[in-house]
Amino acid sequence: MDSDGTFSAERLYQIIREQKQTVVERVLLARPNDFREQSTVVDQLAQYLKDSFKLAVFDTITSLYRLRIAEDSSKVFELNRELNRQLAVLAQTARTQRVVVLLTSQVHGVLNENTITSEPVATRVLKFWSDTVIALKVTENPERIQARVEKNPSRLPPTTLDLIIDGTGIHDCSLR
Repeated sequence: MDSDGTFSAERLYQIIREQKQTVVERVLLARPNDFREQSTVVDQLAQYLKDSFKLAVFDTITSLYRLRIAEDSSKVFELNRELNRQLAVLAQTARTQRVVVLLTSQVHGVLNENTITSEPVATRVLKFWSDTVIALKVTENPERIQARVEKNPSRLPPTTLDLIIDGTGIHDCSLR
């Protein structure tokens, strides 16, 4: 699901290279126009999944939610409840259909004493329903990003990796 309208077939082709035909035949793209349509996509996801599907990506699960709140702030409680319901449906679908559900979220700045940090929009709801949470942060080196595993099913302490994103995908810096 591409709720931001930022899906790039060109970028997908860069990453999959030789496997273009095989991968493209397995990609279903949904582009909801509003938060209500996003609810429909979430509710109908299980109908579209086949045995060969192993991954469902929702980029960006919170953008239409955030836009709807900006349009009518009096509906925050109702919208929070709907986002919570959507994430519950996705968690259930992941378990019952044995598919990985990958969510990305918008972030917002949070002022903590003298520093500003980034947190996902709807942090508590996302962290509650997610088995694994990975935060990506920019570094001083523009070629690298830092990935911090903040929550994982094994309940291990947070882990940090430096990564490079290039024309072929995402790579661990320690492997280069």
